[in-house]
Formats: sequence, C-alpha cells, structure tokens
Amino acid sequence: MYSKKLKIRALKIAKEHNAKFAAEELGISYHTVLRWIQNDKIKIKPLKKRNNTVKPKDLIADIINYPDDKTAQRSQRLNCTVREITYCQQVFKIIPKKLIDREYKKLEKIKNDIEIYPKDSIKNRARRLKFASTTIFQLFNKYDLRNYQQEVIKEQQKNGIELSVYDKNKLQETVKSIIQRKRKNKAKIVKRRHIPSKLK
Repeated sequence: MYSKKLKIRALKIAKEHNAKFAAEELGISYHTVLRWIQNDKIKIKPLKKRNNTVKPKDLIADIINYPDDKTAQRSQRLNCTVREITYCQQVFKIIPKKLIDREYKKLEKIKNDIEIYPKDSIKNRARRLKFASTTIFQLFNKYDLRNYQQEVIKEQQKNGIELSVYDKNKLQETVKSIIQRKRKNKAKIVKRRHIPSKLK
C-alpha cells in the first residue's frame, strides 16, 4: 500500500502536468494514479496529442537524400513513428527506391520465364522462381504481362518454335502410375510362386 504523502504528491504533480508525468517521476504505475484521480474527482490537464501526420514533402526529400536508409532511421530524423511513415507512403503512394529496384528485378525474371515457358500457369512460375503466386499475379495485372505473353506466343509460332510447357504435376502423375504398375506386376509374380501344387 502507498502512503498518503505519496498520494498527495502524485495528485499535485498530476494537476501541474498530467498523470503520465506523475507516474514516471514517482515510479508508480499509470493506472494507480488514474484511480486516485477518479476517486478524488480532480480535474487534470489532458495529454498533449502527438502529430500523427507526416508531411509528404519532408518524406520525399528524405527519400531523395537518403535512398538506401530504413524506415526506423527516417523516423528518427523526422521525429515520428514507423507506422506514421508507412501510412503516409500508402496514402500518397510514395515508394522508396529500394522497393522499385526489387520490383523491376522480379519483373525481369518473370519476363525471362515467359520467354522460355510462355503457356505455363502462374503457380508453376511461382514454384520455379520461388516467389509467392500473389506477387506474380499483382505484377501481371500492373504491367500487362498477359499481352506480353500473347506476343511471345505469336512470335514463337511465326518462327516455328515448339512451345515448351512445364507441368510438374503431370510428370509426378506419370511417375506414380509407372511405380504402381511395377508393384502390381511384382505382386502377381509373388502370388504365382507361392501357389501350392495341390490346388493347381
């Protein structure tokens, strides 16, 4: 239990500043100070609201000056949280240079894959390139890669190149069917050997 002197002192500090400041200065929990205030019905200064908005001009200038920095380093320079920066990027569609470079690298890999396997599905591309199927689907819609895919198919048909299709599931099914046939044949041979001579 806390003493009365400490309680009175905490309430005085809370009147001058706020409940959070009183709790931090005296080493008491914030909720206990709030409970004392509610019991005594004292009016206290409200906490100062922090500016939750980051100006897009400042963010763009920071990205131009420091393109390879992380969001945590930006938050220290702009005096804000990481969430505020991410929210500002989503609203104003500000994309840093790092993400753009990564996206273009992925796009080049997908285009190379389309040239080799033009009629293949997105799932098989995701397995080969080790990307998520959602990222490939988003890039297909963003950069109109389906039109590019159709153009590649037409060019290959004009040149007389056979279209190569990569289908891992079909290969697995054929291999499984071959293994099952071999097992059945082995079982038949074993049964024939173990039939007794009387029953023949």
